[in-house]
Amino acid sequence: MKKILKNIFSRYVIPAVITAVLLVALDIAVNGMYLIGVPDISDVQKVTISYDEVTSETKVLTDEENIDLAVHLTGFLKYSVFEKADSNDKAAITITYFKSNGDEITVSASDDTVWWNGRAHTLKNKGNFMKMAKGIFFLEEIQTQ
Repeated sequence: MKKILKNIFSRYVIPAVITAVLLVALDIAVNGMYLIGVPDISDVQKVTISYDEVTSETKVLTDEENIDLAVHLTGFLKYSVFEKADSNDKAAITITYFKSNGDEITVSASDDTVWWNGRAHTLKNKGNFMKMAKGIFFLEEIQTQ
């Protein structure tokens, strides 16, 4: 019985695991890496969003729908693990998540770069996050300019 299980493990399980790891690595290389550590929506009490180029006012979001949008928006911040971020780039939009336990998590982004956990990363899909964030949270301010 042990010989049969060992044969099955070596013939099917190990190649399947290797294939899965290679597929994940290929997906990250082609599509980019997601931010790890984004808070769960249920853990977030409020969110602040600032976009200094458009308004000096920091928006405070406390309703569930906008918190949900702000958390899901970070899903568009996939970064390239192989490119080095431009050190001269400056953050345009900063989102801070205030969790129920008192922790704060901050993510900042420009068209080309995301700052997460104290590190700058080059965005895989440049400009997408900024367009969506502007359209969702700063449309009125942009239209009045």
